[in-house]
Amino acid sequence: MKTRILLSALVVLAACAGCSSSNEEEDAVRDDGRRLCQLTVTPVDDAESTRTVSDLTRATLLPNGNTLGASWTEGDRMGCCNLSTIPPSPDIPVSTVELVAESTAQKSRFTGSLTCKNGDYIAVVYPKNTFENGDNCAEYTLPLTGQDGTLETIAQRYHLICGVTSVAVGEDNIASALISMKPLLTICRFAFADEEGTPLSVQTLTISYTKNGSGFDAGTYPQSASIVVSQSNTQESVVAQGVPGSGKLSLNASGKTEVYVALLPTGKRSFTFEVTTPYGKAYSGTASAKLNEGEFVIAPLKLSENQ
Repeated sequence: MKTRILLSALVVLAACAGCSSSNEEEDAVRDDGRRLCQLTVTPVDDAESTRTVSDLTRATLLPNGNTLGASWTEGDRMGCCNLSTIPPSPDIPVSTVELVAESTAQKSRFTGSLTCKNGDYIAVVYPKNTFENGDNCAEYTLPLTGQDGTLETIAQRYHLICGVTSVAVGEDNIASALISMKPLLTICRFAFADEEGTPLSVQTLTISYTKNGSGFDAGTYPQSASIVVSQSNTQESVVAQGVPGSGKLSLNASGKTEVYVALLPTGKRSFTFEVTTPYGKAYSGTASAKLNEGEFVIAPLKLSENQ
């Protein structure tokens, strides 16, 4: 009798194990046909024969005289969002996954895992941050505060690059995508001098709009940049917008004579610059400029000492 009971128990356990394995395989493919895939994303140039290394479509920024070069570094991380699975309710979080650069080079593949199916539309963004759910869209916000005037910090935390594309899913849960990316901010290199032309060492730099316009009050500057991506977005329609706030953009440059800053693109606007030196002197002045996305601007400016 004991033998029969034991054999019966083993048969039941084996049946349950078979059911569990079967359920796991079924769960791997969701009701909507999507499954967890190993995704490889390869950034490409629209017209590689006409583009140069100075195009800022990669993370690492390298000064080269009056231009900037750009490349990827192994371990660079991008955020990725499946736009085809944006939740219908703004209260449901959007899923953000991480893609990691495989190599240090001008061209590098990025790999990670993503639940998707063939033809899904994705957005990728550098630096990696979390997408938030909007109204049938995904929103991404990048703080502009905390800059320190160095190109290295901009490359790691403020060099906003984005791309949108579709995914191809093949056998063995392998997915791939080719993506054209574009930089969304303007990188400026400021060098300040007094009225006699003597270069100034910059301890702190504060930037604000001089006059009202574009939804931003005089004496303020957006503290963050925001982008919106959705299935209906084209690559060209993705732009960085300033998030209105009451503060100025302030940074500690630690005595540098050349200060790099990532700013929002804008039509021609007037800016106010306020500088303090390590010696406690204060200078200020205004300048007008039109800033284009992906542009590297060299801006030597003369300021007047505050009395």
